[in-house]
Amino acid sequence: MPRLAAVTAEQIRAAVLSMLADAGDGQPPTGERFRKIVSVRKLRARLGAGDPATLARALNANRGRGRARGTR
Repeated sequence: MPRLAAVTAEQIRAAVLSMLADAGDGQPPTGERFRKIVSVRKLRARLGAGDPATLARALNANRGRGRARGTR
């Protein structure tokens, strides 16, 4: 039987949005700024649990959302 995830995708999303809000930027962050605000280590500390590899995959899966196609 597979293990249940320590945190859900929705919890990860909520934590990331909270971290961005706490940073106080008025505009969406650039990729570089996002990486300074949100890291796997900081996200895991905020959530209190979670496999670092799973958290990294969740962050990378959502990287680039909302950007024009073909830009980074």
